Amino acid sequence: MENSMGILVQRHAFGHNKMKKITLVISFAVVVIVFLTAFYRGTLEPELFQLPIINPEDVPPALVDRKYSENTVNHQIPEFTFQDQSGKWISRNEVAGKISIVNFFFTTCPVVCPTLTRSLLKVQDAYLNDNRVVILSHTVFPEYDTAVVLEDYGKQYGVTPGKWHLLTGDKNELYAIARKGYFAVNKQSDGDFIHTENFVLVDWNHRIRGIYNGTSAFSVNQLIEDIRILLSEMKRDVKV
Repeated sequence: MENSMGILVQRHAFGHNKMKKITLVISFAVVVIVFLTAFYRGTLEPELFQLPIINPEDVPPALVDRKYSENTVNHQIPEFTFQDQSGKWISRNEVAGKISIVNFFFTTCPVVCPTLTRSLLKVQDAYLNDNRVVILSHTVFPEYDTAVVLEDYGKQYGVTPGKWHLLTGDKNELYAIARKGYFAVNKQSDGDFIHTENFVLVDWNHRIRGIYNGTSAFSVNQLIEDIRILLSEMKRDVKV
């Protein structure tokens, strides 16, 4: 009986150790896969991979203006002209040939907007010395967010003028570009609109190439990586 119990204990211990080894092997394999995936994306993809071109059909219907309710291709950001925190007028021509990261905010926003701004600081710092990359942050409260107010806000958060444009202008035009251009508005109510927390990646031909959650560290890191991929594509001047 004792021998039988001993054999059972040994078998149980053997089975436990075997399962432990299998678990360790699986865990190691997962780590290797994640590492190889990150290595592939970070090292090889800039030479081999192209980001998708995003059209109205690719985003949730609630974000798309009725004008774009039917599937369309070759969507481009329409013409615009807004004033930045330095008093300079920024038009679509100003960012032609560059990669833009776009979002919507307002300076008195208490919670989400400061998070978005801090996230964009990471993007700014990652490409601070690359003049091919610019950031466009549009206020949704232009009645209050004048160029002077935006300048003070930029100084508070460490925004670099010329690299990162804090934009104000006509409210209707701001809404139109958000809704019809960047698909960055959830809904409109009584003349006001509720912006998303998204960052929009726009290429040198004014096409949307990615949409990212500005409150997610993972998503922001992916944006930083995708900018690198897009820069590689721009360098090759691939026609897609």
